[in-house]
Amino acid sequence: KAQLSFTMYPVGLGTARRPMSARYPKGQSLSYGTGGSYVKDSSEASLYNQPNPSVLGDNIRQGRSIQMNKGVIQFDPENFTHRSAGPSGPSSSRRPVSARPLSSRTNYTQQTNNTSRPSTARPQSGVPSRPPKWLEYDGLMLVFEGYFKEAVVESAEERVRVRRCVIQYFLEDDSVKILEPREENSGIVQGAFLKRQKVTNGDGTLLHWRDFAVGSDIEVFGRVFRLTDADARTRQWFEEHHCPLGEAGQVPADASRTARSRPGTARASSARPASGNGGDDFKAYAEALQGRHKDDVAAITKFLENDRKVLRFYALWEPRGVGTQGERRELRLHFFLADDTVEVLEPKGGVQGRGAFPTLLKRIKLPKRWAADTRQSADFYSARDFVVGETISVFGRKILLQDCDEFTRQYFADEFGIMQRALTKPASNKVQLRQPVPPHNGIGKEEDALQNCLSLHPQRPKQNVMRQLQNKGKCLRFMARMAGATGFDVERVFTVTYHLDTDTLSIFEPAQRNSGRMSGKFLESTRVKKPGSAFYYKCADMFVGQRLVVSGRTFELLEADLFTVNYMETHADEFPAADPDAIVRKLANEAPSAIDDACDSLAASDPMFTNMASFEGFAEALRQSAGHVLSDGEVITLARSFGTGDMERALLPQSVRYGDLASHIRQVQGTDGTSQTEVNEFDAGNNAFEDSEDGARNAITSVLVRRGMSAPRALLNAVQHQAFPLHGMDDADIPAHALLDVLAYNGVDLTEGQQGALLRAVDPQDKGSVNVGSLVRFICQPLSGARLEVTKKAFSAIDRYMTGVVQLGDIMFRAALRRHPRVAKGELSVEEARREVLSFFEGLLPPRQKEVSRDVFIRVFTEASTAVESDSYFLDWMESVFDVRVRTNAWGR
Repeated sequence: KAQLSFTMYPVGLGTARRPMSARYPKGQSLSYGTGGSYVKDSSEASLYNQPNPSVLGDNIRQGRSIQMNKGVIQFDPENFTHRSAGPSGPSSSRRPVSARPLSSRTNYTQQTNNTSRPSTARPQSGVPSRPPKWLEYDGLMLVFEGYFKEAVVESAEERVRVRRCVIQYFLEDDSVKILEPREENSGIVQGAFLKRQKVTNGDGTLLHWRDFAVGSDIEVFGRVFRLTDADARTRQWFEEHHCPLGEAGQVPADASRTARSRPGTARASSARPASGNGGDDFKAYAEALQGRHKDDVAAITKFLENDRKVLRFYALWEPRGVGTQGERRELRLHFFLADDTVEVLEPKGGVQGRGAFPTLLKRIKLPKRWAADTRQSADFYSARDFVVGETISVFGRKILLQDCDEFTRQYFADEFGIMQRALTKPASNKVQLRQPVPPHNGIGKEEDALQNCLSLHPQRPKQNVMRQLQNKGKCLRFMARMAGATGFDVERVFTVTYHLDTDTLSIFEPAQRNSGRMSGKFLESTRVKKPGSAFYYKCADMFVGQRLVVSGRTFELLEADLFTVNYMETHADEFPAADPDAIVRKLANEAPSAIDDACDSLAASDPMFTNMASFEGFAEALRQSAGHVLSDGEVITLARSFGTGDMERALLPQSVRYGDLASHIRQVQGTDGTSQTEVNEFDAGNNAFEDSEDGARNAITSVLVRRGMSAPRALLNAVQHQAFPLHGMDDADIPAHALLDVLAYNGVDLTEGQQGALLRAVDPQDKGSVNVGSLVRFICQPLSGARLEVTKKAFSAIDRYMTGVVQLGDIMFRAALRRHPRVAKGELSVEEARREVLSFFEGLLPPRQKEVSRDVFIRVFTEASTAVESDSYFLDWMESVFDVRVRTNAWGR
């Protein structure tokens, strides 16, 4: 009995470890004969073989057939071996069939179907010698610069237009993508010119990377592209493959681009003079369609030089008419330098008792002299005529110019040598009437009910999203009892929870065995007002020993859990009761002899003079000497600050070093070389600094620094939500009281002196409203030389074609967020870092605009830089994320 074994190859290339694991389609058979045995054709039998046979001969029997998937593609006699099976088992002698003569009775035939395997197929060894193309060239792209010429018909200006393109060739699948960089005022829809796909050349073959060469032409769907240059990575790749590229070529100039770059030469000499049309606009338009017109070179030049440049003036109008005596209306006048047009607007909120029509004069050229029976005038106002302190006539209405913005003031100083100085506004005799807010009726939340008093269409109250994200799931828990309780209430114990993300308070009464009372919620999570006040309880009001009045019941906080104590000590600037320095200063000022009395009593019970006392003894001595000054929470804070043991894992210390506490208080009191007068003078100086503009700015900046680089933009967005926009968010106004409320809601607690200093800085004229742009300039100081230089270099690295405008997607693509300093430390994930960078641009760009100019880019990182104290961290951030380097001698780094 003879057995035959050979290797079968499935169709297609691959690296399957088990070549016979695939099933084979019917319609393929193998016939062979040894003696009288033979295999019938598959059409005569339909017996399936066993799955995945290792030796084909095991399943070959007389009168049976084999059904296959893709068939035997190639039969190689060299791999076809014969094994003889005897009584003692298979023979160890194996010779190829081709090595011995074949008898005439032996017949080998091969029948193949329509699908045949290439002759290059080899037995699969499991691991290929070379990775597949899609894996080897994954992410590799060749970038070329070029252009193509487009014919322009029915135009007297140009015959051919040259359009620049960027051609990208993807090596992994030989696909091509063509982009056309956007040009300002081109009049052409630019961007993605050809989506990524495989492209055939002019001869019908697919484009290959060897078809690309600088200075050559390629044809794509009938358009011929001339390649002029390639980037450095592409040139290096071609050199590695022994196909160096030539020198970069030049893109020819066309008439359209030349006319846009030099408007003074735009067909002024070659255009035929227009026929006299007597001022008929329609006739001039018809002649322009036929090419019989003459460009206004001066107007085109003026438009291109002054586009989007606007002079802004703050004006006052006192109407003279029945019922308007003594009325003053504040206006804003805008003069557009591009075409010398004027518009007059009335700020939102200034219209009281009249219809809401903010536009007093739409954008037109303003005549100097106008009468009711005269519709046209040849003499119009120019930029030189608008001087602060002068009166202009707006169709008979006398408007006084009182002030202007910084751009206008600088423009007049540079162009005309005129210094625009603001006028002193006359005192307003208008009585500000404010509708009182009715008290809350107790139904629902007070914030929701207040919206019905502010608008006919109530909006959902705005929430502090940043605080919610930073403190999500964080709670301060205290054990409390009812103060002054009688009867069964004496035994009741409560758990008071303060939720840091929503600033709400909840109270729960746990179950007690055999108490006879039902356990459960005493107070749902809600904001609670202080008794006799319009302010709510804050996190700073939560400490051991505090008494909270909730629904007419007084709760005294007795204990706090370990997380609460550690959190309060970590954020000591928000919790005065957890700040040991503040408590020591309080003792030194209000009870200077209390600590000495407490130390004397503790020393009397310390015969070994160890200057150590137990916590119970320290707390009792301090309560007796300074119980009227310190709360229980402050006593615990002092004990933990001067105690022994692991305070991060233990709530109370094992012992307290009362001697160190006494020495520290004496230093604060000035008994170790500093007089109390000097200490008071130093504190007075500190108070004077805190109540200044710098003190107010430092108070705001300290909060922003603690929250991260995205905090300044988030704070300004919160301010802009409450502002009244006119021509951009920087041109919006927000009432002064609303600004202070927004700052307080975002965690910026300013003293009365700091509030006054802030309002004097951003509202020097005491209008009662604050311009958002002034607030931005107050909070966000200009970038220093080092920070400005690295910011400009980062933008230049993104703006490869030096257009001055980049896409937001290009910025995010360029940003290497894995090298973000906080991502490298494991503090942020890559997705969180991506959201942080995107939040920098939130509010500065319109909803659907994705273009970022250089000025906007610098402003974005000017705001983000406000939350960074150290220049080195900001420079490391920019260098790591945007992969830019600066000269060492520029900053001395």
